[in-house]
Amino acid sequence: MFLPVEYVINYKIKNIIIIMNYPIPREFSEYLLCTSFLLGIAAIITYYNMDYITSFFIFCLFFTSINFWRNPQYNLHRALDMSMCKILGIFFIINSFTFCEFNRVLYNCVLLTGIIYNIIENILWVYDSNKWIIFHLAMHIYVSYFIIFIYYIL
Repeated sequence: MFLPVEYVINYKIKNIIIIMNYPIPREFSEYLLCTSFLLGIAAIITYYNMDYITSFFIFCLFFTSINFWRNPQYNLHRALDMSMCKILGIFFIINSFTFCEFNRVLYNCVLLTGIIYNIIENILWVYDSNKWIIFHLAMHIYVSYFIIFIYYIL
């Protein structure tokens, strides 16, 4: 006896959802989704200041971040978000050489702080502690704050 195709597809989809674990509890992903919207504000400010290349990269990170945190699973959305973070980080490192000495030092301090947050976050994630979410939230806020205020005020 054959099963209807719809039953088989629904059964497979349920198995895939069970196999693909969420990286964090569902209630915490809402906070990370909200802090991802700060990148949208940063992208609008960079566009307003006629820094179109930076604005493009921040918009791309904004869209990939929102796309991932609305339904966080280990799949292509996460890979795109992580890749865009790395691309934007490399872009900011290259872009930092166009600044004066004070801004370059400030830029490198922000980069170093972000790396330290990332290391602590990864250590907590490996030990299966949900406290890594605090460092990821801090990274979202810290980087967005840096882009919005320090990048254009100083």
